[in-house]
Amino acid sequence: MDALTLSGNDQFVVLRALGGNTWISGLTITNGRNPFGSVQAGGGMGFTGDTLVISAVRFSGCTQSGLGGFIRQGGGLLVSGDHVRVIACEFLENTLLVGATDDGVAHGGGAAISSSDFEVVGSLFSGNEARGRRSQTGSNGFGGGLYVEGIGSIRSSTFTSNIANAVTYMTGNPPQNSIARGGGVFIAGQSNVVLEDCLIDDNILLGTATGQPRWHGAGIAALFADVTLVDCQVTNNRATLFGGGLTESWGGAVYINDGFLNARGCTFQGNEARDGSAVFHIQTSNFQPRQGMEMQRCRILDGDGNVESGAIHTTTAEVIDLQDVEISGNDQRGIYYRFGDTLRVDRCLFERESSKHWEIRGTEIPMERLCCPPGSCNAKDQRGIKPSPPLPSSPLPCSPPHPRWHAWSSADCPA
Repeated sequence: MDALTLSGNDQFVVLRALGGNTWISGLTITNGRNPFGSVQAGGGMGFTGDTLVISAVRFSGCTQSGLGGFIRQGGGLLVSGDHVRVIACEFLENTLLVGATDDGVAHGGGAAISSSDFEVVGSLFSGNEARGRRSQTGSNGFGGGLYVEGIGSIRSSTFTSNIANAVTYMTGNPPQNSIARGGGVFIAGQSNVVLEDCLIDDNILLGTATGQPRWHGAGIAALFADVTLVDCQVTNNRATLFGGGLTESWGGAVYINDGFLNARGCTFQGNEARDGSAVFHIQTSNFQPRQGMEMQRCRILDGDGNVESGAIHTTTAEVIDLQDVEISGNDQRGIYYRFGDTLRVDRCLFERESSKHWEIRGTEIPMERLCCPPGSCNAKDQRGIKPSPPLPSSPLPCSPPHPRWHAWSSADCPA
């Protein structure tokens, strides 16, 4: 990968390509700096045009800095192109607005990509930081590793030890909030993105505010987007400092706002957030045609958060459909489902130390098959349900048998 190294000497942007098509391979871009937040350049490189293909390119130690409150995008790389391919590249310790006097909004500590046809394949995003920093107004830090907008896929890539950070300083009137989203990956509005065979590990959210600090999606965060996860490992991501009374610490692994999540064959393990240590889904408008979540063959394990919330926490989602999902070892309820339309649970396992495995407040609750530890399923597990689903009369053994679980279906319950 180190056939040629180009350095910005911590003073200027290394490469900028405007218009047409660009192919780059076997290059290291290091110590680039964009001190003014130009819309056509990241800290190391900027591209605006039709087609960009980069392979075996390393972006390291690049940054954007400056004053003025503007949006800074792409600590290492900023791309706006019709067709974008990022293959076997590395984005290492690139930053946005981490200087003591920097001021602005930060999108994409490692890279920011806007494209209607993009692919990121076999790439590494590690140690990058997007820090929004504003004086007397709200700040945003989105996408510590990667910020994407458009239609595309991310395959066989790793996002580790990235930070999304949002700081609001100096007391304003009224007090101002800060929002940090997507420690590993942030997916912007009207996007459709598939992540396949990816590792999203040990990414964090940070921030301070004169009003309310908000942390959304330490691993992945999406706003007005369709997100598909296939065979991904989303582990040890943290929306930290979730003890504050007003703090929004939502979605240790994944946060979806007004969009749809489809997860298949994924593991969510060891993630932390006050609400939704694995997944937090919230619907705040009818802007998106599909809103909700589907999970098949997933495992949600060992999460940490508020015991009154859930490893899966949903609010006003249209449809939540869980099939063959194991939820165990979490320091929360399995599911917190509030004011939604339809919850379907089929062939799912639940286990936690407390007696409450779920709290459900909805309208249609077709619990076709639930499994839970013997003797732990009782009326306290289900509160405020209209209409109330039936409670089990005599739980049946799971099929196939499982040493810890019992199961029931609606046909086995009293009317």
